[in-house]
Amino acid sequence: MGFMSFLWFANDSNPAWRGLASNNGMTRVVVIVSLIITASVMSQAGVATSMLASLALENTGTSLPHLASVSIIRNSNSGPLALAYYLLRPSELSRGRPKKHLLTPVLLTLLVLTALLSQFSSFALISDITVGLVPGRPASDFLKTSLAPGSLGKSDNSTSTWLQKPISYAAFAEFQSKQRSTTPSRVTDTGVALRALLPIADGQDRISLKKYTGSATVLDTRVLCVSPDAAVDETGNLAFLSVPQEVLQNYSASSGNSRLVQDISSKALIPFSGTKILLDGNFTLNQISTQLSGSFLMSQFNQPSENSNVKQDTFNQYIVTNVPLPFPNNTLPKPLGNPTQSIVGEWLHLIYEDLPLTTSGSRPFIRVSLCYNALSAVDMDIQASTGSTRTEIIPLRTSSSGSPHSFETTRFQLGDSKASPNERGLLELKFPNGIPEGPASGTNGSDYIRRSAQWISQSSNATIHPISLSPQGGGTNQSHPDFGLLFNEIMYNALSPNIGFAMQSMITILAQTVYQEQLPYFDKSTGVKLIRLTHVPIPGGHEGVYSSVPAGFQPGYIAVLVVLIFHLLLVAGISYLFLFHTTLSTLHNAWQIFSHNHDPLTSRYLTSSFASDTQVTRWMGEDKTSNLIVTIGSKDDSRSTGLKEMRTRDGSVNAMDEEGGLEISHWDDRLRKGNFHNANVRAGRGVPSRHPWQEVRPPWS
Repeated sequence: MGFMSFLWFANDSNPAWRGLASNNGMTRVVVIVSLIITASVMSQAGVATSMLASLALENTGTSLPHLASVSIIRNSNSGPLALAYYLLRPSELSRGRPKKHLLTPVLLTLLVLTALLSQFSSFALISDITVGLVPGRPASDFLKTSLAPGSLGKSDNSTSTWLQKPISYAAFAEFQSKQRSTTPSRVTDTGVALRALLPIADGQDRISLKKYTGSATVLDTRVLCVSPDAAVDETGNLAFLSVPQEVLQNYSASSGNSRLVQDISSKALIPFSGTKILLDGNFTLNQISTQLSGSFLMSQFNQPSENSNVKQDTFNQYIVTNVPLPFPNNTLPKPLGNPTQSIVGEWLHLIYEDLPLTTSGSRPFIRVSLCYNALSAVDMDIQASTGSTRTEIIPLRTSSSGSPHSFETTRFQLGDSKASPNERGLLELKFPNGIPEGPASGTNGSDYIRRSAQWISQSSNATIHPISLSPQGGGTNQSHPDFGLLFNEIMYNALSPNIGFAMQSMITILAQTVYQEQLPYFDKSTGVKLIRLTHVPIPGGHEGVYSSVPAGFQPGYIAVLVVLIFHLLLVAGISYLFLFHTTLSTLHNAWQIFSHNHDPLTSRYLTSSFASDTQVTRWMGEDKTSNLIVTIGSKDDSRSTGLKEMRTRDGSVNAMDEEGGLEISHWDDRLRKGNFHNANVRAGRGVPSRHPWQEVRPPWS
């Protein structure tokens, strides 16, 4: 049972258990072990049956006709049923007082029950074996993991990725930093956010992946958002948004993040007239270059320096605008007038006190936030593993009922719940050489992701590129509706609506889409090691669901365990009674067992070598002894045994004497010429002077 417990309480972290399961040998082993358990129980039951036979002979008594059969059981037997045939008969159970004769039948009944139930141990244990997922053996392979130097891959960049339908929300590997970013007011920061995309094209192969070791493309998806400052012109209209230099400097000092690089030689001013504003509650992203902002968020794979150039055309900043409540008549008046400015977290609220109230009774306002992303991608060696079942979400515009598709599962997988990667159905990302930092982290063979994923427009003539995140789509400069749906769900339905998380989700999905498009064109092969999940029968398995948690207490295992514990306690109790309440019997000692049956009362039956059990039983009936209940005991000389405590089935001692029969206190050890001779014979009922054999010739004579 200890080995069986190992099978039920170990998991795939144990090499022996994993090897047994992955070789599809769990069912065979369980059957073999259950047979061993059954054989052990039956063997113990046989020994316990011999002990119970000894208890019956020395304590509770047995019928004289069954004396020989019960006595032989002490030497060998086929199990408790052999003794049950004699002790569990209604005639045996209906004896009169004393009631101690019920002890042996009760123990025997329980022993029969445990022996019978043990026959079903294989069935019970097999019922716990169901198909589940187990890591297979590690397999080395060569995969095309990236583009070779100089390779162009898919070069069609005519359509922005923002306008394309996401290919899939492929499950990725995520590194979860233990360092939590401390951000001051007006700033929200996702912290270090490294995500690896695996070079496996087939979705089912990605889902079945347990562990991946080798080269992969790692993304830096960190996003930081701040509330900007606003400048109003002489007409009261909002003229510029300015990057709050003091806020960014305070953030760098308080968080220890020196990757937010800023040109403090001049104040950056972003013309508000170039931004786009939607009045229907949706969000607009206005992508701006570093030439306007004078600052950018440096990637984890770059090295910060005092000479970093922030005047390059790097479009990794976005002015996010939103009108939560519609303006009167759903139009944006011109001029807007002089707004009241209010800072709410990473948002700047521009409240227009001079305009009429909205339909909800509040003042119309526009909220604005400035977001940076550090998107970049490098190829490096990683380790990615999972401890749970992973899934990949197929993007659907509508559900099967035709209603708008919910992105709740997508939001959860992207990190809305703040759960661990494994809990979200992702792989946990680890780096063999420590957390990557700086240009030496890996090879820059995936720059196509930065170029294609985040740029809203490929035109270099403008410094502001707006795009509307509308769930309806179809308009000019509008993203694909799936992006609008997801972005709006995050901002309105997420557990903690956060513009930083929303932007990070967009960047991740855009990078995934570009990566999946380029994957068929990869031409650089590297060696990787894969461990996949395979379907095999295991204790407590769940079809299609992987978990490293052991099966533990399953119904079949519990049933077998309860029967075995009860059986062992029962055998221990029987052993105790045998050791301390019997004095004459020893097990498996045939000659001693035979000698215990020799007594003046049984002498003539024992000397009838050719008599059958039926004939002996008939003679006992004729001799008025078939109803006697006898036990074996030591004689006064302490050197031999004999039968004692002779009583009838009603429990009255010497009942035969009261009926006028014979009181047998000492039988002659010889039968002389078939006549009964006794030292003390009292006349009662007529006693035959001759044995029936002397009147009828025995058939064998």
